[in-house]
Amino acid sequence: MGVPRGEPVGFSAKKFHAALAQVLKPAFTLAEIAKLVGVSAGQVRVWRTEERFKKLAEELQVGFVNYISDQLDYDSKNNDKNYTLNFSCLVMFPDGIIIYYHKLTESLLCITKQINQSQNDYKLYVEMKELMSQYVLFFQGLSLMEVSKNKMDAILLKIFPFIEGVLDYFLIILRNQEVDEDIKDEASSIVKIIALLCFV
Repeated sequence: MGVPRGEPVGFSAKKFHAALAQVLKPAFTLAEIAKLVGVSAGQVRVWRTEERFKKLAEELQVGFVNYISDQLDYDSKNNDKNYTLNFSCLVMFPDGIIIYYHKLTESLLCITKQINQSQNDYKLYVEMKELMSQYVLFFQGLSLMEVSKNKMDAILLKIFPFIEGVLDYFLIILRNQEVDEDIKDEASSIVKIIALLCFV
């Protein structure tokens, strides 16, 4: 009998499902994982000591966190009410916040690079506006989940090197005579939010 599609070779269905359930630790206790999978708690305890099992659980966790990160991107762009719920899932994982922060920063680096090449490129405005909204929701989520101030400050310090370029871009939008007044009002609000977020 072959290994079901999607399961690593050498892992039974129960062992693979135990690794999946391990992803949601500490939502599930060892006993709950064992009951869910249909094996003894002792068997799960033994599996947890195996390097291949631990590696698989870690890979599944990263994949799940990346999935949640994609959902947060969707929620933030569509004003979805699920953002807070998905963010609370992200915070469950020790590296969840860091993985999502890196995802946002990679996007910021990409857009900043394009801005440096062509600062008057208005096409980037919508992308930058959406990204700033994601950052604001991200920090609101950290505050709501009572993430320590030290951790929030550490994340902000990593963003600081890019903030000047972001502010310069929105100031260029504000000074552009061809830009609609509604857009300028929006850009002005974004500048104020960035200032409050980073300098207060």
